[in-house]
Amino acid sequence: MKCCKAENRESTGSDGAIAPRGIVDRIQSVFESWPAVVLSAACLGLSLWLGGGHSHGDCGGCGMAAQSGGAWIHLALVSLFICGLPLLKEALVALFRDRQIKATLLISIAMIACVCIGQEFAAGEVAFIMALGEKLETMTLKRARKGLAKLVSLVPPTARKVITCPKCNAAGIFFREVPVAELAVGDLVEVLPGFAIPADGEVVKGETMVDQSSLTGESEPVEKKPGSEVYSGTINNFGTIQFKVTKIGADSSIQKLVRLVKEADSKKAPMQRIADKWAAILVPAALCLAILTFLSVWAAMDFHTALIRGVTIMVVFCPCALALATPTSVIAAIGQATKRGVIVKSGEALERMGKVSFACFDKTGTLQQGDRLRPGAKETIDALSRLGVRSLMLSGDRKEIAERFAAEAGIGDVRYGCLPEDKARTVEELQARGEVVLMAGDGINDSIALKVADVGIAMGGIGTDIAQEAADVSLVNDDLSSIVYLKRLSVSCVKTIKLNITISMCINFCAIVCSVLGVLTPVTGALVHNLGSVLVILNGALLYDRKIK
Repeated sequence: MKCCKAENRESTGSDGAIAPRGIVDRIQSVFESWPAVVLSAACLGLSLWLGGGHSHGDCGGCGMAAQSGGAWIHLALVSLFICGLPLLKEALVALFRDRQIKATLLISIAMIACVCIGQEFAAGEVAFIMALGEKLETMTLKRARKGLAKLVSLVPPTARKVITCPKCNAAGIFFREVPVAELAVGDLVEVLPGFAIPADGEVVKGETMVDQSSLTGESEPVEKKPGSEVYSGTINNFGTIQFKVTKIGADSSIQKLVRLVKEADSKKAPMQRIADKWAAILVPAALCLAILTFLSVWAAMDFHTALIRGVTIMVVFCPCALALATPTSVIAAIGQATKRGVIVKSGEALERMGKVSFACFDKTGTLQQGDRLRPGAKETIDALSRLGVRSLMLSGDRKEIAERFAAEAGIGDVRYGCLPEDKARTVEELQARGEVVLMAGDGINDSIALKVADVGIAMGGIGTDIAQEAADVSLVNDDLSSIVYLKRLSVSCVKTIKLNITISMCINFCAIVCSVLGVLTPVTGALVHNLGSVLVILNGALLYDRKIK
């Protein structure tokens, strides 16, 4: 009770009002929303149209900026306020709390410097481009976090517990419906035909066939008789059986699966932005060059000219185009894949797909369609082999069946009798050898391996919701050849990203030289470096219609 009160004090005030921290978070979420970015773009556009991008006039001997008094100045400040504040907060939090130098630090310094010398439009333009890039990237990296509850729903809420008569122990056997949570190890449970098995256990009476496809992926029901193991969440098809509970709660097969999926998901760190990777170099380099230019020009000319050139260098040094190099290309590639019935959930997965060196395939529902080999399966394996990708079949089925399908598909390496954790362990073993691993599957039993793999691909049309949520890619068309297409698309996307980075860095270099020489001002510098962003976006957009076999 004490802990609950403590939590309430943090989240609400004494009168029940929302705490300041919650208000700050809400305000930030509004600032970082798409409507806010669109409003910022509108204000910036009107500012440029009404004022021509000039935010200062000549102020006589002091040489500092004089406000023209036009309404456009306020519009530029609106854009700066909306897009600039979240960037400033991110930069300060990273610097003082996390001890990290991010690209947002250079952006913030440039914005503040522009405002100090009356270049509001330049400050707003830089803030807007960075905010737009971040929104585009966030959009491509968002991933759904649903479906785990469906795993738990496979287990029935109640169990038919076998009990003896409470009045006469020798009078016979009776049954009582009890919540599954109340079962204990050693309890005797009866399962009627067509019902799900509520816990892990060992059969002590009766014979039946159990559908274990939700857990092991086996294509055919498995015979169960006294001494056989049964698993929670699987379906009793025919006869009535009684089993002794051996595992409950967190130790049961289905709960273990839930836990492993969560753990595997937490191991995947988000892709670090390219701009942030360079930030530790860009920030000191920009500051040093700006200060050196300022001092050199001040020694040869006047203070105002030196200040303008120093600020211009920081503006053109801002890695806006560099920040857009990856997300624009990724969005275009994901859009093209969607047209082909291939749903890619993240830019990370698309980038890693081009580096895949080993492909693991589930059998039932993936390579196998019905007792037959899926059309195009052998051609897909052969095409991957030509691209330097080796293949492995992971199956929960029996040895004879697994090896027969592997031979038909042209896969020389096969592992059979695999439980979900066995598949995940195999993927991890391959990764430990330095392989970039793809896992293709369709069932709940594949969900852990799909999460652990560098790229998880689920058969979307026939696959379970759990598998689709666990995977990075969903093949809505159920066409295995899409895996080959996706690898080629990834290679093309990475090449486009590298070209975009080259374009942005070349434009920035030329702009820096022009800034040092005084050819550019903060406003014209912002527009030139905005040109680099436009070129990067256009080049990335071309990927959307590029022909990929």
